[in-house]
Amino acid sequence: MRYRCSDCRDTGYIGGARCHCFRQAAVDLLYLQSNLRDVLKRENFSFFRLDYYSTDITDPLTGLSARQTAQRALETCRRFAQNFGSSFENLFLYGDTGLGKTFLAHCVAKELLENAHSVVYFSAFRLFELFADSAFGRREESGEPAMEQHIFDCDFLIIDDLGTELVNSFVSSELFHLINERLLHRRSTLISTNLALAAFADTYSERVFSRISSNYTMLKMIGEDIRLKKKFYPEGLDRAGAE
Repeated sequence: MRYRCSDCRDTGYIGGARCHCFRQAAVDLLYLQSNLRDVLKRENFSFFRLDYYSTDITDPLTGLSARQTAQRALETCRRFAQNFGSSFENLFLYGDTGLGKTFLAHCVAKELLENAHSVVYFSAFRLFELFADSAFGRREESGEPAMEQHIFDCDFLIIDDLGTELVNSFVSSELFHLINERLLHRRSTLISTNLALAAFADTYSERVFSRISSNYTMLKMIGEDIRLKKKFYPEGLDRAGAE
């Protein structure tokens, strides 16, 4: 008989321990469930380029350049991924559009998925649309009856572009509930937003902002739109300057 895995003979176990094929199957399933498989081939730590960030633009509050700020965010995200499971942390990335916040979120997701952690990614718009479908009896139409529980229970949740959705009392209440429940159950979350901190607090209430500011590592991104730079300099600015 021919086996796909000759080591365990397709049982998934070798001497009571999970075989390497079992672990790989779990990783493949998590990729599929997270809807991130294709994008993570392009957006991961191996492809994050600091040379797209200016050394001339500085944050007046910290005195750090855009590149130094990005490097700090990169190192923090790397540590977060490396320490995941041994410590409980959350990340909050904020700054103007096109500065690499979503890219960094994908970098962390890639590392965690490779280590068989469950990861769920949602844009803020789609997340609250799903909650509304559930709350107002449209769950059958959404086609995702089980996803809401995954959002609360997954090892790592990414809420991307918070602030781009239509914000109302329902959204603020659901956001607080989600954040609070995941904190209580020590489930890590990464939130990205284009809003400044003061605008974020005004938009979602001081109660929501207080929960985040006291339980999340806050990472500010500054600089120019990286997406435009990548369009004109796909190989990176350092290489372009050397040619």
